[in-house]
Amino acid sequence: MAFPSMTRLRITGRFAGRNGANDPDEVTFEVIPPGEAKQTYVYGTDAELEREDTGRYAFEVVPTDAQAGRWAYRFIGEGTIDASRRGSFIVRAETI
Repeated sequence: MAFPSMTRLRITGRFAGRNGANDPDEVTFEVIPPGEAKQTYVYGTDAELEREDTGRYAFEVVPTDAQAGRWAYRFIGEGTIDASRRGSFIVRAETI
């Protein structure tokens, strides 16, 4: 899916075990904007990575025109839940 630049995007990741939603001991979010190095955020250390509810985490970003292109990301849970989820999205530069 493609989004226009300067649009606030909320990326969510969910973790669940056999009994439903559950929080891993540690949650990490990695994101790679086009042409940039990987950025890593850890829940409880970096305010950018938020816990919305049990097993549900979110990260917000507002990509600029200079960051147009394909973004890649990954949520990683470790400890009580060992899981990861990858995804990507496209940002298109807005022209007037």
